[in-house]
Amino acid sequence: PKNKNMYPAGSKIPKSGDDLYIRQPSITTFPGSSKTTSNVDSIQWQNYKSTGKPVSSTTFGNSGVLNSAQRQVLDQLTGRLNLLASQITAKTNNLLSKNINVNNQLSSNKTNFTNSANDFNAITSLDQSAHLNNINGIVKDSDIVVLQENSRYLVWSILAVGVVSLSLNILKKE
Repeated sequence: PKNKNMYPAGSKIPKSGDDLYIRQPSITTFPGSSKTTSNVDSIQWQNYKSTGKPVSSTTFGNSGVLNSAQRQVLDQLTGRLNLLASQITAKTNNLLSKNINVNNQLSSNKTNFTNSANDFNAITSLDQSAHLNNINGIVKDSDIVVLQENSRYLVWSILAVGVVSLSLNILKKE
């Protein structure tokens, strides 16, 4: 059946006993026309005058044949259009190459950012562990200082009690 899955869009499945033939399209010429073709874009196609009649040998009557002056103007306009089309193509290719460069730079920037973020996370985790070690060291030092101050207070207290008791003993003897 003829549908969207037929050749050339669909897959070809060999079937024994069947042959596949493909007709090559050809151009039918009319008087005043030639077998040469030219590319026409959608804008040019829209600007063609539609007569509503199908193309046939009578379509190319005297009204359809251009005189030499008209042909020359048409050739000049076609040359200008071709020049503009080539300039547009060149600019499009230039923008495409710039787009590729931008995409490559974005990829490079993403890689650099990822590496920098990983480095930052590694440094931050090391810094936090060093910070915790510093805090633990400060706590140990303060414990030692408190113990030292308590010992000093105890020694001076014992010395003061000793001096007071010695003084009282001396005063009693006198």
